[in-house]
Amino acid sequence: MSGIEVAGLVLGAIPLVLASMEFYAKGIAASKRCFRYREQFQSLLTELQIENTICKNSLHKLLKDMSEFLADPGGHRWQHRQFDYKLRKRLGTGYDSVFAAIDEVRGIIEDVKLRLKLHPSGIAQFNDDAKFREYYKRLDFSLKKIRL
Repeated sequence: MSGIEVAGLVLGAIPLVLASMEFYAKGIAASKRCFRYREQFQSLLTELQIENTICKNSLHKLLKDMSEFLADPGGHRWQHRQFDYKLRKRLGTGYDSVFAAIDEVRGIIEDVKLRLKLHPSGIAQFNDDAKFREYYKRLDFSLKKIRL
């Protein structure tokens, strides 16, 4: 009986060995494809890094340009004919309301500058520590009254 059982085990194991060999062959084929495409992957990675650098540089330039616009809202940079045309095209009917809001905010900022006795550039005019402490105490006192 032991001979029949061994033969049965050998015959039963053959499909398992064949399946494992097929699985192994598929794994080798996949790894060969991966090694074959390694150069293409490296090239793609390099291209993506270049595009990332270009994007970062473009954003840096854009933010630098925007900081000049934001430093002087409604100033001379905003008055360029080509920029004004593009802005009108982009904003459509909202163009007038956007500039009305900008003018309103500019007026509020000027009022705050006057009330805080700031330099027209927005910088505090306190060169003397004693004056700064005096105005700080006034501000602190006012804020305490508001909280109550």
